[in-house]
Amino acid sequence: MPLIRSLLFSLIFYLGTLGFVILGIVAGAISTQVMLRVINGWAHFHHWLATDLLGIRTEIDGAVPPGPHLIAIKHQSMFETIEMLRVARNPIMVVKRELADLPLFGRLTRSDGIIPVDREAGASALREMLVAAKAATASGRPVVIYPEGT
Repeated sequence: MPLIRSLLFSLIFYLGTLGFVILGIVAGAISTQVMLRVINGWAHFHHWLATDLLGIRTEIDGAVPPGPHLIAIKHQSMFETIEMLRVARNPIMVVKRELADLPLFGRLTRSDGIIPVDREAGASALREMLVAAKAATASGRPVVIYPEGT
């Protein structure tokens, strides 16, 4: 049964993600706020699938304060990266550049303001990330980073 649920999750999630990405790109042409609502909807879609189809329960101890701040998260899987979109209320994510270069998905994430990091660039990548993070906090949104990622 777990294998069937996992396969069903993958099928529904990735097809649904394609729909959300296309809708998000179209919404971005309307306004940033509409696009952020679509991205938030995608995070809720993922949460619903994980909870109701896979039986994954999340527990949050405390609250994520609103406003511009840095959130550092232990990176274990794709689950928490999507879950943080919901929990932190539209944060700007620091992600590996490969994700920002994906067709369609990368376009949407760049429109959202993500901070792509070239993991091979060393110290120059860190300097670029810091400049982008300062600009991101000026927008009033939190910045999420996964310091344990590769």
